[in-house]
Amino acid sequence: MPEQPQDTERRLKNTEQLREIARNPDAFAALLQDYQRVLMDIRPLLEVLRDETRLYCRGVHVEGDRGYHPRQRSRQVEAPLNHALKLINRLLSDLEKSAHRRRAHDEKVEETARTRREKELERARKKRQKLAAVPQRETPRVEPAQEQQYSEPTSLSDLGRRSA
Repeated sequence: MPEQPQDTERRLKNTEQLREIARNPDAFAALLQDYQRVLMDIRPLLEVLRDETRLYCRGVHVEGDRGYHPRQRSRQVEAPLNHALKLINRLLSDLEKSAHRRRAHDEKVEETARTRREKELERARKKRQKLAAVPQRETPRVEPAQEQQYSEPTSLSDLGRRSA
């Protein structure tokens, strides 16, 4: 089925809105809080549905059943509902973590920028201090005959790795 032009426009508008929300930590936290409210409204409904389904399925007995047969059959229905509830609980906690980490990210970025500026100022201060402390004097010129040369080793213990 081809996509309608208004669907594309709506999707682009939603994408732009989400892009703006992602840039603002307060809007991000507010959106995730709205999602949490929706999930918290869904969770008790699913819990009631799970319990009622469990009671009904375990109460259905077929002739020739043993005592554990209805429980075995009902597990196939209960397991997906239990899994969905676990996912909702995990999703709720992850949404909360995400909101906290988003705010912490912005704080860390600001702190990093401030720390780098402070370090740069400290380096510049040390550099100026070092330049001011060094006296400007001429270096004595060494005559070519007085140049220092390396001497040969004078004993066997001075050979080091050269003996190999």
